[in-house]
Amino acid sequence: MYAHQVISDISNNAIAKDIAKAVKYHFGDIGKTVHAPLKPMYENYEATTGKRFKVFNTYSEDVTSPYKTVWFDWHNTDIEGIMGVPKHGVLLFKSPSNIDSKYDYLVGYHFYYTRLKKRWDISNIVFSVDLAISEIKIHTLDNEWQISTPELQEFQELSCRYAVICTNACLLFLNCRNVETCEQRPPRKLQKKRKKKNKTPMFTYQILKIKSTRKRSNSTGVGGNTKEVTQRYHHVPARVVYYTKEKPLFGKPYKGCYGRIYFKDYWKGNPDKGIIIKDYETEGKEAKS
Repeated sequence: MYAHQVISDISNNAIAKDIAKAVKYHFGDIGKTVHAPLKPMYENYEATTGKRFKVFNTYSEDVTSPYKTVWFDWHNTDIEGIMGVPKHGVLLFKSPSNIDSKYDYLVGYHFYYTRLKKRWDISNIVFSVDLAISEIKIHTLDNEWQISTPELQEFQELSCRYAVICTNACLLFLNCRNVETCEQRPPRKLQKKRKKKNKTPMFTYQILKIKSTRKRSNSTGVGGNTKEVTQRYHHVPARVVYYTKEKPLFGKPYKGCYGRIYFKDYWKGNPDKGIIIKDYETEGKEAKS
C-alpha cells in the first residue's frame, strides 16, 4: 500500500492527483500472491495448445481493467536482488479502443522504489496496450522532472517490461470469476497523526476476497474424494484454472462455473498414510517403513 509514499516522493502534481483519485489495489509479494497461482494456468495452456502464453494476448478477450483509472502496487522479493527495486506501482488508464470499442485501450505509468535512493521515482518509459489487436507499445517520454542517461534508459525499459507482465497478471487475477473485493480503510488515529505532521494521507485500498470452491472436509482432514483416503496428507498450493463453457467447473455444461477460477491453497489426504511437507516425508502409523 504505497500510493501515499509515491505522492510524497514525486514532483509531478498532475500525476499525483491521478494517483490520489484512482481505485487502488495492493497485491503484496506478487511472485507468491499472483504469479505462482497463475503459473499452472500458463503451463496448461501451453501443454494443451502447443502455443506459448503471450502477455496481453492469451485470454485477452476477457481481460479488462475494472475502472477507468486504477493503481496497482506490489513488492517482489524474487527479483529484488537482480534489479535492486523491491517495490513497484502502475497507474493504469482505460479508454475504448479506436479499432473496436468492445475492447480496452490501456496506458500505464510505471513507478519504482530503489533501495539506493530510498525513494520512489516515475519512469520515463510508458506502456500502452490495445486489447483489440493485443498490441503492446513502449513509449519514451521527454520528462522535465528526471534527467535520463543511457544506463537509466536501459534500466527503466527493462523495469517497465516487467511492469507490463505484472499488470497483465494482476488483470487476469482480478477477472477470475470467484474473486471479489472489499475496502480496507486506514486507521483513523494514524490518519490524524499524518495530518498533524502535514504528511500525505494514506488511502483506502481494495482487498481481494476469494469465494470457496471446495467441498468441506471432515474432522480427519479427508474430503469427499475417495482418492484422498489413500493419499498421504499433503499441501496443495494456490492456483488458477481456466474452465470453458463446454467443460466447466463441476462438469455441468453451461450450468457450472467457467472462466478463470482461483483455488486457495489447502491440505488434503489421509494423515495416517503419512505427511508430505515440501521435500520431507513423515510416515504415518499405517505407512510401510
